[in-house]
Amino acid sequence: MVGWSLIPEPKAKWDYYPQSMSAHFLQSYAMLGDIESTKKWVEITAQMYDDPNHEDHYVLMLEGEAMYGLGDLDRAYYVFARIHEIYGRNGFAEDQIKYLKFFLKEQARRDG
Repeated sequence: MVGWSLIPEPKAKWDYYPQSMSAHFLQSYAMLGDIESTKKWVEITAQMYDDPNHEDHYVLMLEGEAMYGLGDLDRAYYVFARIHEIYGRNGFAEDQIKYLKFFLKEQARRDG
């Protein structure tokens, strides 16, 4: 966190470090199982990537993977639905196919 505090304000105007550091903190808090801090860093990461509408593939996938790993499957479903809506099946790379399968299975269940 010391490194984060060293980035001058407004952090979002700087290139690379705010983006990479916020994404790292998001993933780190998710690995620690801290869902509230993860959600906080999802929002910060979106700000650092200038993604107020949550349309950036990388930011969405970070959030979806984190929420899936934390067991917040409703939020993970919502995020993966957003990826699917914007990018289609191509929004899920080879190592992300399990998320596509989860989304499609959950979508079929919810549709009934």
